[in-house]
Amino acid sequence: MAEKAWAIAERQHWVITRAQLLRLGFGPDAIKHRVRAGRLHRIWRGVYAVGRPRVGRHGLWMAAVLACGPRAFLSDESAGALLEILPSTAGPIDVSVRGARCPRARAGIRIHRRRGLTDADVTRHLGIPVTSPALTLLDLAPRLSRDQLERAIGEADKRDLIDPESLRREL
Repeated sequence: MAEKAWAIAERQHWVITRAQLLRLGFGPDAIKHRVRAGRLHRIWRGVYAVGRPRVGRHGLWMAAVLACGPRAFLSDESAGALLEILPSTAGPIDVSVRGARCPRARAGIRIHRRRGLTDADVTRHLGIPVTSPALTLLDLAPRLSRDQLERAIGEADKRDLIDPESLRREL
């Protein structure tokens, strides 16, 4: 049971949800015991860091997505930072959620409700659900200067995340 929890946490940048632990057979008392013993550390309600109180930025991004539910994914500036087409910034983590219902607000997470997205609009990068590079650039375009947007597009092209001609067609 514990080995399976470690395997999940490792795939998710050392974070795990309460629901995942329950599915593995950990009871509520076992989870509380691990929190008290310092093996689990609460990041957001229902999401824990495994083994140590702090996780890196990938762990925080994954934890934010997990905290917002199964239809959630990293977006906007946070997606740009994950894809390494924008510098990482301090501030809330941007998470978008598909559908009409939106999870409750959580400190440190800026939640965006998104309707009408297709599966092609969401991908995974380093195991973290995130908007596609093209959609990320489209989301960022109104907030970036022309020079910043050109740099982001150039960086995405250099990293083989997009093809500028395909991006023009999508836009």
